[in-house]
Amino acid sequence: MKPQFADKIRLSYTFRGNSVTIWENRAPWTSSMTIWTTSAVAQLRYNPKAQTWMLYCRDRNGRWHKDENLAPVKNIDPILAELDSDPTGIYWG
Repeated sequence: MKPQFADKIRLSYTFRGNSVTIWENRAPWTSSMTIWTTSAVAQLRYNPKAQTWMLYCRDRNGRWHKDENLAPVKNIDPILAELDSDPTGIYWG
């Protein structure tokens, strides 16, 4: 995240079972709003049997879909790099 946006956009994450959901939190954009809005950006899912991670994207209906551009990985670094570069624009627009 670029420093000039730190007061407007924050990233957070939550754990649930074998998955980690990454959230984008946006500051209120009008004076009538007091609460930050939150939306799920991506989900990383761990398969304990295969000991691999997969990246999932969310559609407009809130359903998760495998990111077919990235194969399962043992280390999450390639997933984080994919999120950061977002070559298809599916995560950050």
